[in-house]
Amino acid sequence: MDILDSKLLLAYFRRPKKVIKYYDIFSNIIDGKKWNWSWICFLFGPLILIYRKRYFIGFVSLLLYFIPYINILFAVIIGGYCNVLIFQQYKKYYKDSLSLEPDEDAQMAYMFLSGKTDFISIIANLIALFFIFVFILIVIGGGDKDVKNNKEIVKKDTYYQKALEEIDLNHEEKGLELLEKSCKNGNNKSCKIIKFYKGM
Repeated sequence: MDILDSKLLLAYFRRPKKVIKYYDIFSNIIDGKKWNWSWICFLFGPLILIYRKRYFIGFVSLLLYFIPYINILFAVIIGGYCNVLIFQQYKKYYKDSLSLEPDEDAQMAYMFLSGKTDFISIIANLIALFFIFVFILIVIGGGDKDVKNNKEIVKKDTYYQKALEEIDLNHEEKGLELLEKSCKNGNNKSCKIIKFYKGM
């Protein structure tokens, strides 16, 4: 059976409307027209790719959609080439089905099972992505808390303020003593200044 045989396309895509749509798209791709714009792929490309079992590129593109500027560029690329990726997947299953010839029923059954779409993977990928971003937000939020806490320590730390005054008056030894006390109280700024002075 030919790669664009309507029976195979129907077995794979299940719906007559999709057969007509993909027959036209796949014909263009076979004729060398790789760019086939799709607004659905532009907006929901990663989910469509996962739905069509292109798991790796689907998940990677899903991650890239959350990176500013890169997401727009990648959305345009997916919008134009998504159907090529779907065709490559279809072609792979078609080639596998050739080993079942001349039994057309077996070939169509194989394409029917291969064309089964995957909602579960879409849900699993979205859940995984959710937890990745929650983890990133926790890490970033934790870092901000540490900075805020250190700022509060600096404000309350009288040793730190006195040390700066002594250093301004060129009383470096006394200033360093006060900074060491400040560092012991948990003032990270004082610890950094001490390391800087010792490294000079």
